[in-house]
Formats: sequence, structure tokens, C-alpha cells
Amino acid sequence: MENLPDAPEVPALIARAREILAQVPGLNLQTAQVTVQTMEAQEWRDASLGCPREGMMYAQVITPGYLLVMTVDDRTFEFHTDRGENVVLCTIDGEDASTVLGE
Repeated sequence: MENLPDAPEVPALIARAREILAQVPGLNLQTAQVTVQTMEAQEWRDASLGCPREGMMYAQVITPGYLLVMTVDDRTFEFHTDRGENVVLCTIDGEDASTVLGE
């Protein structure tokens, strides 16, 4: 992808997303085609980064970050990030990631 946000934290956030992908059961990143589809600046309404988990409490503060969409072969993974180092796998193929992964 050529149109990544021009910010110093972007490469580290993408690298962290790749680390998370490496832990998804059934994905072999050594043989898979991994592509960044989009990465857009967002302002999340709270510290859950738009991906609240049941039973968790989050600071109610606007949190700047990014919506990062990556594909691995024919599967789509949506990550939500802050502008620091927090990266959350939010959806897999449009479904809640925690449900898909059985968390």
C-alpha cells in the first residue's frame, strides 16, 4: 500500500499487527500474502479503541489512532490502534475477533 499516514509510529503499528496475525490459528504468514489494504486516522470515542471487550472498563477519553485493514490471502483483518503502541485485532472477516478466536 502506498498511501500510509505520514507519521513516525505507523511502521511500528503495522509490525505489531503482523505479530498479532502470526498468533492467529491457521495462518501461516511465511507462505501467505499479507497486504495492508487501508490505514486511516481515527478518533476512537474511548480507550477501547472501538473494540470493547465484555466485562472490561475503559477510560472515557477521545483516543486518536488508526483503523488498519490487512488481508492475508483471502481473509480480512481489521485492527484498531492508538498513536502509541496499542494494537487491537477487532474483526476477522467482518466478525468480532474475540468470537472468531474463541476468547
